[in-house]
Amino acid sequence: MNKYFLYIVCFPTIIFSNFNHNGQIWIDYNDSKNYESLVGYIPEFNFKYQNFDFMYSNKIIIRNSDSNYYNQDYRYWGRYHNEFIDIRLGLQKISFGSAFILRNLNWFDSIDFRNSTNQTMGQKSLSIKYFSTNNFDLNFWLIPDDDDELSYGSRLEFSNKFGNYGFVFFKDNINYSHSIINIPQIVQAGNIFSENIEFKQNERLGFDYRYDGYFGLWLESSYINFIKNQIIDDVFFRTIGIDYTLNTWNGIYLMFESMNYKFESTDNSILEDNISSLMIQYPIGILYDLSLVRLFDNQSDNYYDFIRLTTIYDYFTVNYSYSINPEEYGNNFQMMIVYNY
Repeated sequence: MNKYFLYIVCFPTIIFSNFNHNGQIWIDYNDSKNYESLVGYIPEFNFKYQNFDFMYSNKIIIRNSDSNYYNQDYRYWGRYHNEFIDIRLGLQKISFGSAFILRNLNWFDSIDFRNSTNQTMGQKSLSIKYFSTNNFDLNFWLIPDDDDELSYGSRLEFSNKFGNYGFVFFKDNINYSHSIINIPQIVQAGNIFSENIEFKQNERLGFDYRYDGYFGLWLESSYINFIKNQIIDDVFFRTIGIDYTLNTWNGIYLMFESMNYKFESTDNSILEDNISSLMIQYPIGILYDLSLVRLFDNQSDNYYDFIRLTTIYDYFTVNYSYSINPEEYGNNFQMMIVYNY
């Protein structure tokens, strides 16, 4: 009897001692004509017991125009892990690559350098990660679609004294039109590539490299071959980036990235061009950070400027940003307040 009484008393303590709750609240104001101000909230619930983790979070958004209430799952997964392996099943984040702005390996995420919430879409998948003691990691994942087809991929990462390397393969078996890459654009005007091309089943190869020393250097490249497509056969992306901090005043951070892309069509015609970005960042005291990003689109001879002032107060982050765009898009001001707890 005393044994069962002890179980009853201790069980709630075990449960709540392994339970954790955190979240993110943000207010987003944008004066663009095509953008609605909103309030958002992502509560996150975590439970851990020995080598098992469980997490659930949902995304709640209220828009100011008609007080629409938007609610959907943001993350949910279960995980088993130890020092050698991590097995995770559910709606989870899959992200890799070295580039910061012109990321041609963002096949599964929607990370945008302009968004201070660091939110990104998730993928319903099974992922298995193996961690070696010899400076290499292996990742494998399965992604189902609405037609019960399975897409699959793997990634090998390793490092040595010359830098960090990554090799990735993905077999995309989705046989209906969908996005293959998301290149951020300063103006909120859709993808920088044609939206009329139907991307369906494809096979992808990717490589990335990063070196951190006297200066930072990184490379990203990807090749996409389309299995069933009436227009495009192959797509190539190559990104090179470099950064350096000048030892002047509080330190001036400089970063440059350039991405070349090439589309080869079924009629042997080729579309090839490149996009470049320059970022200058300067800390003003302890609380403030000022940054300027210029994006060059050589295909249209347009450029986009993005100026941001960031203020950090413990758990609060306040961002003021102003975008200077081509005349057909117009300029816009945005303010975002983010609270993480």
